[in-house]
Amino acid sequence: MLGSHARARRIRTGAVAVVAIVAVGGVAAWATGIASNEAGDDAPRRTHAPSPSPVVATVPPSSEPTPSPEPKGRLLIHGTGDVSLDPSYIPAFRTNGYAWAWSGLGGLFRDDDLTVINLECPVTDTVAPLDKTFVFRCDPDALPVARRWGVEVANLANNHAYDHGPRGLVDSIRNVRASGIEPVGAGRNRAESLRPAVVDVNGWRVAVVGLAEVIDRAPRPVTTSRSR
Repeated sequence: MLGSHARARRIRTGAVAVVAIVAVGGVAAWATGIASNEAGDDAPRRTHAPSPSPVVATVPPSSEPTPSPEPKGRLLIHGTGDVSLDPSYIPAFRTNGYAWAWSGLGGLFRDDDLTVINLECPVTDTVAPLDKTFVFRCDPDALPVARRWGVEVANLANNHAYDHGPRGLVDSIRNVRASGIEPVGAGRNRAESLRPAVVDVNGWRVAVVGLAEVIDRAPRPVTTSRSR
């Protein structure tokens, strides 16, 4: 059963990770690990040990029914590999606009419950390229278009997020979030970089984290143990 972006969903930071985006050498893979904690009918029922001394209840039990948890429905989650929105690398964006990147998908990411991309370029107006063979940069105007086409989370833990140094990285995080997309995998410090995005949708709480093993090392750390 397909989900729908029309469903109410909330994205915020949290602490439980069930979806991971892993970029190794610039190539992204995704995996889901969603499991229900609800036991089947054959599972043993948990009982309470009797009190040492019987206690007679003097207060009548509440007549209000115990609220039932929201039933969990089916989830449809899409994860992508590298997504580049750099017009210097893909000149078609200059003539066709940024919606061209998503136009051949038939609304695929709009009709699911969660879409996570590996964003393979800093989203910044800062121009401070590192000395490396391939340096990418994304126009901040590209991100609201991606959000309208159904992208909710962008992984920045990859070998191009730091192409324009620490200032470009921090600017990228700010621009991604301002577009309505939640960034993961990068931050001013280690804690921010490991903080997941948490989405409540269709009765589930789904968290996303971004991790990477980058081949081309930056000249100085992207994150430190202290905030800058």
